[in-house]
Amino acid sequence: MVNELGDDELAHLILRGVKTVKRRLARVGQGAGRSTRSGGRRTALDRALQEIATELSGFDVSDADW
Repeated sequence: MVNELGDDELAHLILRGVKTVKRRLARVGQGAGRSTRSGGRRTALDRALQEIATELSGFDVSDADW
């Protein structure tokens, strides 16, 4: 499905997804149950956001996956 989207539609989908994740994390309650430097538990949303950040920080136009 994602491969069939144009650039504008994909950009819109990504922004909507990020906003939805931010709202859900805010509902979790000001860090309750979220990861901490002292080794607290990480939620599935925390892990997903970390993976997204890692993918985007490693962006390389010449990468074969693009």
